[in-house]
Formats: sequence, C-alpha cells, structure tokens
Amino acid sequence: MVALSIMAAMQIAVPESASGSAALPRDLVVIGRRASNSERVLAACIERSCPPDQEIEATLLHAEDLFLAGEYQRARSVLLKGRRRNNRFGERFPLALADLNRANARLASLNGLTDSARIGTVDTLTILRRGFGKQDTRVLVQRLEVGDLFARQGRERAATDVYAAVEKQARDTGLRWIEGLAMFRTAALYGAIASVQPSYRSSARRAAARISATSDADMEPFRQGVLLMQAKLAALDGKDGDMERIIAALKATPATQPMLVDAPPIDYPPLGIRDLARANKLHGGDVRPCWIDVGFWVAQNGTVRQPSVLRRSCHAEDDWIEPVLTAVRGRRYAPLAIPADHPGVARIERFSLIHDRQREKGSRVPSRTAVGRIERVDLTGGSAPTLQPVRSVVPPDEIAQPAEH
Repeated sequence: MVALSIMAAMQIAVPESASGSAALPRDLVVIGRRASNSERVLAACIERSCPPDQEIEATLLHAEDLFLAGEYQRARSVLLKGRRRNNRFGERFPLALADLNRANARLASLNGLTDSARIGTVDTLTILRRGFGKQDTRVLVQRLEVGDLFARQGRERAATDVYAAVEKQARDTGLRWIEGLAMFRTAALYGAIASVQPSYRSSARRAAARISATSDADMEPFRQGVLLMQAKLAALDGKDGDMERIIAALKATPATQPMLVDAPPIDYPPLGIRDLARANKLHGGDVRPCWIDVGFWVAQNGTVRQPSVLRRSCHAEDDWIEPVLTAVRGRRYAPLAIPADHPGVARIERFSLIHDRQREKGSRVPSRTAVGRIERVDLTGGSAPTLQPVRSVVPPDEIAQPAEH
C-alpha cells in the first residue's frame, strides 16, 4: 500500500545512542507506568486547581499510559476532556495547548477518525500561529506535520503543496534548515511512492537532485539523506550494488544512533469478506485496538536482528503480524559506531492495525473500512514523546480554520 511505503520512507528513528562494548540484556522488556497512578496525579491536579500547563502535562502523561496499555479510546477521551478544560488558555500557554491538541490528533488517527486527526493537526497549527506568529520556526515545523498527515492519508498533492509553501517561506526568511527539511520531505515522499509506482521515479530523482546541488553546511544532512534515496532508486532499477556501495561508504563515518536507510513497505493485502464483517463489527461495540509491540536489535552493520512480538492485544489477528515482522527484518540502518561483537541497539515499536471509520453513501450509520492500515509509533526509550507524531510537513493557508471537534 502506498501510504505504508510513504511512512516507512519518511520516518527516521532516533533512540538513545549506545556505545562501548558492554553487553546488553538478551531480552527486550516493555516497562510502563500504571495508568492508575497517573490517573490519581491528574485527579489531584484538577482538585487543587493547578496551573493549566501543569494540568495539561498530567493529562498527557495519563493519556500516554492508557495508550501504552492499549486503551486507545480512553486515552483520547482523557485528551478531549483536558482540551475542554484548558482550551481558553491558548494565549497564556500556546505550547502546552498545542501539545495537547497534537496528541489528541494522534489518538484520533489511531482510533480510525481521519477527519478528527486532520482537524486536530490543523487546529494545533492555528494555536501556534496565534501564539507566535506565522514566521516562527515552531509554526513552520507544525505546517510540515500537517503535510505529513496528508501523506499518511494518501493525499500526495496536498502534501507536496504544503512542502513547497514551507520551503518558500523558510527560504524568504533565511531559515535554511527548515527549507532543507521541506525539500527533503518532498523528495522522501516521491521516493516512497516511486517504490510502488514506477511513474514517480523521475519526480523523485528531480527532487533529490535539487538537494544534491546545494553546497552549504546546513544542507549537508539532507545531501546525505538523498544519497541513500538515490541508491534506493537505483536499486529499484535493478542496480542493487549502489545501495551496498552507499552503505559501505557510510562505514567511514558510522552513526552514534540508528538512522534508518531503507524500510520495505509492509506487504499487507486487502482484506476479504470475512475481514469486512470483522471490521464492521468494530462499530457495533468491539472497538478495541488491534496492536503489537515489536522489539528488535539494530546490529553494528545496520541490519536488524531478532524482531519479535513482545506484547499484543488479546484479539490481534495473525494475518497481519508476519508481514510487519518481515518488513522490520528487511530494514537497513546506517552502520553504528559500536564494536562488531556488540549485540546492538535495542528498539521497540508499536504497530496498530486500524480500520478507519467511514459513512456509507445513503446511510447515516458509520461503519469501518474493509481495508486496514497500519501505523507505527516509536516506544524506544529516549525517543520523541510517544503521542507526538514525527514532525515533517506543511498545510496550505487555504485550509479552513477548524471548529472544535
């Protein structure tokens, strides 16, 4: 599926670095807080009328605990209640309220509510604009995040329009790093689509060539990134040696943290009639998420070792789990600055199988899509906050200001 390819290509995982030769434990263990503890902290905060930014922090903590426990709907309910209590404090605490709305949009997507995810992501942009003005870097980064949302939803034209708008604004204001980020997201998006639609390969090459033609230091990370992208495009043309050549060149300057070089799409086929009935049953009351936590090691040479399911929801079906493990097993990371006999850097990721809610034509009764989609969330310690999506894209100014949703 194109959307899965897009997200695989556009996400770069950055967990805690691992160096030295000390052996790591053989088993990967998921350690989480008890949701009941964070619930008490939040309740106590509300009871004593704590400052809005502190209450928002407690709300996010409790929602994240519920998410880790697989309680996706309850997690979003906590966020929605927190937003109702604190929405009026946007002028005083724009960053805190933006974090709350961003997490709410993320949970909406994980619950299959694509419209709510879009509205929440754009709403976050509105809060930041009002708090800091259109030229602020935080606003530009959030615009990139809106573009990422469009990419995840398969709206390629909307995503690239957003990237182009951010690129121009960043260039006009001298924010070279943001300009490079927007350019790279365009190239990554085209490269991801090209992996499943050959007609996009020329667009991907042109977007990569624009970055390769730069020469200033701020663009160096993006030039390195498109080298890898160009190698992958060459591999799609049957020139597999180019990818190995790039990997070999990277060994001269190994990374201190895992940097994703190549991620195969998850080969999960469209669902059949039996699965359509199962998906529609979700709306009838069984709306529990279907998810797995996958642990694996990134070895010194950038290959993946021992991907395995650490936890799973009690009703997770087997038919989509093996394609996820196969895709993780096929990843390539940049070589790491650790000894060759080091067991590697541990990573944990949550994969959720989501059937988006839809409204059938001629019916007022919502149902679930027959074809599921898979979203990935990084649970590795030291990574970005769990409920924060990867920041990377832009929304056009024409997007209507959202009402509360």
